[in-house]
Amino acid sequence: FNEYLDVSVLQSGVIPVTLSSVKKRLSKVERGNFLLGIDSKEGQALIGHLLGDGWLLRNKSKKTGVFNNTRFCYSQSVIHSDYFKFVYNNFKPYCQSPPYQLNRFSKLTGPYSGSQFNTVALPCINFYHELFYKSGKKHIPLNIVDYLTPISLAQWIQDDGGYHIRDHILTLYTNGFTQSEVDLLIEALTKKFDLKCRKERKGTNYQIVVVKSSMDKIRNMVLEHFDKSMYYKLGVNAS
Repeated sequence: FNEYLDVSVLQSGVIPVTLSSVKKRLSKVERGNFLLGIDSKEGQALIGHLLGDGWLLRNKSKKTGVFNNTRFCYSQSVIHSDYFKFVYNNFKPYCQSPPYQLNRFSKLTGPYSGSQFNTVALPCINFYHELFYKSGKKHIPLNIVDYLTPISLAQWIQDDGGYHIRDHILTLYTNGFTQSEVDLLIEALTKKFDLKCRKERKGTNYQIVVVKSSMDKIRNMVLEHFDKSMYYKLGVNAS
């Protein structure tokens, strides 16, 4: 992954970055010109994706042992290609290379085909790594309630939500988190959005269920931040 951008378009803010035929490696100062504030649309979306399908990479320098800057990585199956484009367009200003195709085989799930993009490693993303990672493993920050917004919730649902037509409920598949982290997320959803949720155990994992009585509230809050291809995750017809 080469980290080269047209630095003529860099400003102290977020604007679309346009690649040019003349590229140079970003300096430390130029990397610092990128912003991804927690209150920005992209920052709020990033929080949601880190609760869902996104992850962060931050390596240590082999020479100094000091952590380098952080990049955001995101992938989706080919069946969600429209949604993947939606997410990529949100973070395109931070990317140097276009998305690339993934083809792999798992003994558990069989063949997989999808796409992935990675942002440039930037200091403005370090904050999110420090917030969500301990000893290289993703975890839920104790103050997650402070970072949940309608935008972050919308991305989280699109990544890891599932609507059950028969029961008119929404499940958030929090299988990668511990029971205490799921409890923390339920507490945050209740406190921040006044949503009625319960915890369900599936094997050794735990999931969050948003009950029927809260579905209208959640639709009114997040639908405007959804890609139309994901409306079905709220039980909404996209036509």
